[in-house]
Amino acid sequence: MIVLKSMKKIEFENYSQIFDEYISIFKNHEGINDICWSGTVSDPGISDLDIILIIDSWRDFKPSLRMLNPERISKIFYHGPIICNKKYIKEFFSFTNLNIFKNFNKKNIDIFNQINNNKFDCFIRQIFYFNNFKNLSIKKNIDRSVLLNLKSIVHSFNDMINFDFLKSNYQIEEIREISNNLRYQFKKNNYQNFNYDKSELISDNINKVFLNAEENLNIYFNNQITKKNINNNEHFQILIDKIFDKNYIFDQIINNMYVESLDNYRNLLLDNVFGNIETYSFIKGADFIITSDEIKKRIGKMIWFRRINKKILNKII
Repeated sequence: MIVLKSMKKIEFENYSQIFDEYISIFKNHEGINDICWSGTVSDPGISDLDIILIIDSWRDFKPSLRMLNPERISKIFYHGPIICNKKYIKEFFSFTNLNIFKNFNKKNIDIFNQINNNKFDCFIRQIFYFNNFKNLSIKKNIDRSVLLNLKSIVHSFNDMINFDFLKSNYQIEEIREISNNLRYQFKKNNYQNFNYDKSELISDNINKVFLNAEENLNIYFNNQITKKNINNNEHFQILIDKIFDKNYIFDQIINNMYVESLDNYRNLLLDNVFGNIETYSFIKGADFIITSDEIKKRIGKMIWFRRINKKILNKII
């Protein structure tokens, strides 16, 4: 096992070594189709290592505690792996916009390379992203989790800018600059937590940008996604609710060209949501894409694309 005593001395090569170690441990584990390294390492010592487990099926997947809690292997990991059933791999990568930096099953690379992201895919992932981060409050004590969240938020803004849901403005540029400055201060402070007096200001700016995004996403939903003859003044929250209703027929209000994609997305979500509850792997530390309000109440935890509350995880373990 590779032991890293300090995040300060971590280099890019350490990320690659740790990933290779994770693969060597779990590559032949029952039900594993592939193990992928997603994302980039922009700041060694701050960046985390995102793992995607492609499984053969929920029935065949028998996770171990260590597999789903890679923090036990290395400090480089900050959360559990994202899990995807192989039959939904195309939808998974389309809707999440995650990449494959390194993996062992080359067939999945061929599938991944055929995916072309479009504005609808961006809309789907950002409405859930928006729900997770709206009314966000950046805490005064800056730690690695804050830096990772800010990086994800900036990534979300960039995604929406690329598909014209947002226009680059001084608020976004200021958030990006503050995110970079906080990372610099964190490293200057020997990778230790520090206090930031203007946390409320950056929280306000982030929420203002998300309010702007909400308006544009809702316009796209009403003008593009819904049928033209529908007098629909509902917020796109209705779409999120309907995605988890197995009996709801999308073509009642949804433009026909999006019905198949929404059905595929619903199947992806329901497979992951109900699959992880059935296997009890959530309480062992894995991350999943999203869950409905009903299921949130049942398990009492908030699940998002790839984040789990580490404090809750530590209490469970």
